[in-house]
Amino acid sequence: MFRAGKTMSGLNTISASNVQDTVVLVPPIEVQERFLSALRKVQVYSEKEQTGLAEPLFESITQCAFRGEL
Repeated sequence: MFRAGKTMSGLNTISASNVQDTVVLVPPIEVQERFLSALRKVQVYSEKEQTGLAEPLFESITQCAFRGEL
């Protein structure tokens, strides 16, 4: 999109045909779901960390990881 932008009086513009011709890569749904699952785990960890429960949670996650449950 940066390359397609044309400057007219200091204002970058992109034509509708440039937008239509743009290829958007979308990973397979399985990859998206795995990413979302990992993201949710990170968000839970982050929330727990903010409330002072990070160390016990980290130990729990570590144990689950070694058991192959993650």
